[in-house]
Amino acid sequence: MVDKLLTNVLPIPDLKEIYIETLLNHTSKISKISDLSVVNAHAFGVSKIFQKNLKDVAILESQVFPELSSGTYLDNAAKLVGSIQRLSASGSSTFVLVIAEPATVYVPGESSFTSNQGVAFSITELTIVGDNGYAYIPVRSYSVGVNTNVNALTINSITSPPIGHISCTNEYAATGGRDAENDEDFKLRISTFSQFAAKSNFDNMIDNLRTFDADILDIKRAGYTEDGQIKLNIVTCNGKSFTADELNAFENQLSSFMSLSDVDEQSGVLGLKLGNIEWHSVGGAGGVDFRIDLQSGYLETDVRQAIQISMTKYFDFRFWNKNKIEWDDLLQIVKSTAGVKYVPDENFLPHVDTSVETTKLPRVIKFIMRDMLGNILYDNNSAILPIYYNV
Repeated sequence: MVDKLLTNVLPIPDLKEIYIETLLNHTSKISKISDLSVVNAHAFGVSKIFQKNLKDVAILESQVFPELSSGTYLDNAAKLVGSIQRLSASGSSTFVLVIAEPATVYVPGESSFTSNQGVAFSITELTIVGDNGYAYIPVRSYSVGVNTNVNALTINSITSPPIGHISCTNEYAATGGRDAENDEDFKLRISTFSQFAAKSNFDNMIDNLRTFDADILDIKRAGYTEDGQIKLNIVTCNGKSFTADELNAFENQLSSFMSLSDVDEQSGVLGLKLGNIEWHSVGGAGGVDFRIDLQSGYLETDVRQAIQISMTKYFDFRFWNKNKIEWDDLLQIVKSTAGVKYVPDENFLPHVDTSVETTKLPRVIKFIMRDMLGNILYDNNSAILPIYYNV
């Protein structure tokens, strides 16, 4: 790393001295130059022009070496090395878990959430709570700056709550808030750009997809289409799917830089085809079905929702690398939930381990909770459980 400019921009007196010394060494007609002489004025003019040339060279040099630049020159240096632009100030974002009556509607602009630190968050997408009685709502801070980042479990209040709202919190911290990037931070990011560029195209593909949609969590290889295109399925942090037009737009953006060797070992296959991740229904047609005896003092709805949320966290897509679901893991989730007194093993479904295809991810779709006599306490009618995993 260069710590100073190679080009030395000399002051006018030094440049004049060089000029005058050179002049006197090459003529016998001049022996002395006074301050008000024509020759002295000429020496000043030449030195001024030469100094400007040195300055221009130094500016170009500083753009070759970003660590020596600042301001707009640093922005130009970033373009030369291929780095992205200086980051502007931005707000933080996350998903807020709301507990509410089914069919409760959260409308952008009508309600807002506030953290314990007073940071206000707007709803960015209309959300309707399903039969499970809870949902994850995407939110973004109204203000910008690093102070908009808040810890998990601190967004606990809502302004103008809709009818049916019960409670809210953020399971994960709100992140992404930043101040405008200063020169020193920008230089640091530029210095690490070569590390980013050295990553495989598969990793870069995920990063680029996230610039189109911040909810994209991962992409999974899914084999090949009938015409030989590589199939890649997109995984989102909240389980949402993309339309055919959105997927086509992603493909157009990615195709220009994709290297097939980074996507799959097989050679000779041209093109790619993006799709939505396919779900493996936990428990199959029978879903998750169990009997339960509750401890006194616990509400059935609270215990049921705690079980559902714990099950979705067990299948966290960021860490899921198994090829089968062990039914006794699910059983232990239910048994270890606060408020659960007893769960009979023999009535728990699924009751066998099930394999999960490598191209799919597990989701709890059918969920039934019964009392000890087998009477249904809750049936979600196959309303897939809401999820959110922090990107």
